Amino acid sequence: MSEEGKNVFPYAGIQTFLGREYRRVLKGDEDVIIVGVPLDTGASYKPGTRFGPAGIRKSSMILKFYSGEKGLFNPYLGNVLKNVNIVDYGDLEIPFGDLKSAMDKIYSDIDNISWSKAFKIFLGGDHSITYPLVKAIYKRYNDLKIVHIDAHLDILSSYGGVKYTHASPIYRIINDVGIKPDNIIQLGMRGYVNSVDSYNYAKEAGVKIYDISRVRQYGLSRILDEVIELIGESSVYITFDTDSLDPSIAPGTGVVEPGGFTYPEASEIIRRLGKLNVVAADFVEYSPELDVNDITGKTITYLILDLISSKFTR
Repeated sequence: MSEEGKNVFPYAGIQTFLGREYRRVLKGDEDVIIVGVPLDTGASYKPGTRFGPAGIRKSSMILKFYSGEKGLFNPYLGNVLKNVNIVDYGDLEIPFGDLKSAMDKIYSDIDNISWSKAFKIFLGGDHSITYPLVKAIYKRYNDLKIVHIDAHLDILSSYGGVKYTHASPIYRIINDVGIKPDNIIQLGMRGYVNSVDSYNYAKEAGVKIYDISRVRQYGLSRILDEVIELIGESSVYITFDTDSLDPSIAPGTGVVEPGGFTYPEASEIIRRLGKLNVVAADFVEYSPELDVNDITGKTITYLILDLISSKFTR
């Protein structure tokens, strides 16, 4: 169906991702499903990521002119996203104040749509949401490997006595979902907001950790070669934390850490991983209230487009 004549003004109309169709009842012809997961009660510091899905959609509306028939043009990638059917599923309705109920609801809702073979992208939300999302996806893909891009290890068993927080999704994935530690790869770890106990636990368990200094020492391309070899033909879930990016390009997150990935670095990571068998991804910890002129929201939008275009360009 032709998209000619649609309203392309980014400031007008209902805000969906790229201005695409809002579709709550899936038809089976979708290539990509965008799902908002607005939860931030797992955050231990600055809240606001419950507004992340809405913020990413708002930032993406500058590209509302995107047509599935014509695709998008990028000077160094060429014409991409042509004939890719992207739909916006909207947001999950998540109870606030009860993290266990929230985890169960997220799992149940995603399990209900996991029959769809479409590529699923989840917009967070704090990092606690990754646990139930992976739990639902793992049910369908039992060879799943996790690539965790972050400044922090997120592998505490609990934080402040709370089991489900943005500091513990990787621990929950290992111990509650049952994904083996050596099927988890972490990229970009840095800064003082990490625990030596967590680090030792992860290393001893077999999690593959590539901290930012190792990436810079050996070069991103070489590290990605190793990561891709580790993944092989397995299904992949990418979890991308906004604070993996340098605060100069991503101030809109609760726990900023200097010395993070630049956009070209993050884009290279995402685009190379996108050539693998990536079945789902989440982009978490974006807080629009902390952003400046949508810098962070636009960067995340572009990374999402990098991932989709890489996956659907062979």
